[in-house]
Amino acid sequence: MALLRPAKPASESTAPSEPVATPGVGVPPVSPARRAVLSPLAPQCYKVAFTAGQELLAKLREAQALLRHQIPDGALEQVFDRALDALLARLRKQKHAATAHSRPGRPYTKHARSPRLTNSRHIPAAVRRTVSARDDGRCAFVAGDGRR
Repeated sequence: MALLRPAKPASESTAPSEPVATPGVGVPPVSPARRAVLSPLAPQCYKVAFTAGQELLAKLREAQALLRHQIPDGALEQVFDRALDALLARLRKQKHAATAHSRPGRPYTKHARSPRLTNSRHIPAAVRRTVSARDDGRCAFVAGDGRR
């Protein structure tokens, strides 16, 4: 993957239809609802293309700079891989209560004073972990045709 660098000015561009990264100059308007492109290149290799805004571009450049000591060439593939690893770890912790070291749960009693334990839809973290492990993180409902 290439480094993120500002594009050449429109006068130096080799292809006349190539978009230029200078904001507002020579850039065709892009629909925000445009879908990302995922196309296979080889059995284990895919091309991922999407339109990014200025804020995302700034975040990518900052991530490349902060990771420069670990990823000297600033490869976008490695930057995105690390970012998605961190995001997935956080989401798994939120959704499935996945932790390296879990605390012992509180005993559930019908007469507990906490409304969180008596009349709510709160699911204890230990139960979420157990169900997520049992069902491989997928919905347990099985449709009539056998699909989950």
